[in-house]
Amino acid sequence: MLVAALAATGHATPEEIDDQLTRDATSSGVTAHIEALASRPVQGVRDAAWHSAWTDRSLTNDHLAATISGFGAAGRRDLIGRFDAEYFERIRETWQTRSIEIARRLVLGLFPASDSLDLVDAWLKENADAPGALVRLVTEQRDNLARDLRVRAGQ
Repeated sequence: MLVAALAATGHATPEEIDDQLTRDATSSGVTAHIEALASRPVQGVRDAAWHSAWTDRSLTNDHLAATISGFGAAGRRDLIGRFDAEYFERIRETWQTRSIEIARRLVLGLFPASDSLDLVDAWLKENADAPGALVRLVTEQRDNLARDLRVRAGQ
């Protein structure tokens, strides 16, 4: 956890992160290593984590969760906000082509913490015929975002 936090703030180099893996090469150590590497505040790193989460079918559930966590580390909207629209382009196909557990992790874990409800509202309107479980998850995430936006606005 400490290494991931240091990595997310730019205070751990890839070499330092790798050094931690040599100290803890257990399953949980490998998972922590994946998260820390994906947490680094570098656009290319976050881009790679995003694409890996969606496309690398060799990731275990834990490794996918670590990649997602690293991608969103420190809430760096400046590094991840560019993927908001792509998220909504991907979720329906992902729901249809991936296992329920993997799709659920992607839908929940990569839901954008954007500054408006516009994209999610448009998706819900355009995808009223989507599978009910997917619509439910997106609707719940929309409600969470709406609360977050009210808090940000001080209401």
